[in-house]
Amino acid sequence: MNNWQQGVVGDLAHGVRGVSYRPEHLLSSYAPEAVVLLRSTNIQGGSISFESLQFVPSFLVSNEQRVNQHDIVVCMSNGSKTLVGKSAPCKTQFRDLLTVGAFCSVFHPHAGVHPSFVAHVFNGDGFRRNIDVTLAGSAINNLRNCDIERFFCLIPDQNEQSRIAAVLDTVDEAIVQTEKVIAKLRQ
Repeated sequence: MNNWQQGVVGDLAHGVRGVSYRPEHLLSSYAPEAVVLLRSTNIQGGSISFESLQFVPSFLVSNEQRVNQHDIVVCMSNGSKTLVGKSAPCKTQFRDLLTVGAFCSVFHPHAGVHPSFVAHVFNGDGFRRNIDVTLAGSAINNLRNCDIERFFCLIPDQNEQSRIAAVLDTVDEAIVQTEKVIAKLRQ
C-alpha cells in the first residue's frame, strides 16, 4: 500500500446523469430506433438485471448517456436512502444500445484505470459510508455526480488495480456459484 495515492472517485471515473423522458416517450417494446432504458430496479445485487425493461427513442439519448461495457450504473435518487448508491458494472458489450433513466447515472471509467477495480470501489464499504455522510440530515435522497466524484478513496497503480480486481472478481464469482448451489438445494 506504499504506492497508493489518496484521490477521489473522479480520478477513476466520470458520471453522467441519465435520460429524462415523458410517459409518452416510452415505447411498448423494442424497436430498431429504441434504446434499452435501465432503472434502479435493474440494479440487483451488484449486477444488471434485464427483467422489466423499458425502451425510449434513441433521439433522447446522448452519446455520453449510453452505457457501454465496463461502465458502472448507479442509483442516484430513490425514496429509500438505502437504495441510493447501489451500483452494478456493465460486464459485457450488448448488441442493443443501453442507457439509464434520470434517477440513475452512468459512470465511465477513465483510460488507464482498471474498470473492474472501479466497479469494486463503487461496491465497497468506504463508498457506502461516503453516501451515508452525504445524505445525512437531508430530507431528499438524491446524489449529484459531483458528490460521488468528490468521494475520497485510495488509488493504487494500474498493476495493483488489476491484481486487486482479479482477486475480488474471483471471490464474487465464487459467491455467485455458491448461491446457485444453495438455491438448487433449497428446491
